Amino acid sequence: MTLANSGSTEEVLAAFFYGREDIIPEMFRRLLDTLYGTRHNDERLHHFIYYTDRHIELDGDSHGPKGRELLEDLVMNSPHARERALRAACRSIKARVELWNGTLSKLRNSAAWSARSKPKPPDDPDQHD
Repeated sequence: MTLANSGSTEEVLAAFFYGREDIIPEMFRRLLDTLYGTRHNDERLHHFIYYTDRHIELDGDSHGPKGRELLEDLVMNSPHARERALRAACRSIKARVELWNGTLSKLRNSAAWSARSKPKPPDDPDQHD
């Protein structure tokens, strides 16, 4: 939030572009590959797939290329602005990785907790001596 409120234009644009617009299409394509493989007829899933497809279309075909062009134009004649933009982009990508690593960790912990909290089936009486 600090960057959005007090960063330079090139820092904000680079963080937004590299931390979102540039990576979301590929990230969502991989997600869609998984979702298409589930073959569920759930209406909510169909809405989510549409939402994801639309993000790929907008970010990949429109927002991403325009964002890249804006950023390049903004830093074209200033090595200092380019350096600030690259540093902001790196911080943004690092934050994105930390977000997804944290999410994965929570999911793994939740799955492990669920597996431990399930009641064990009763012993099979035929298995005792």
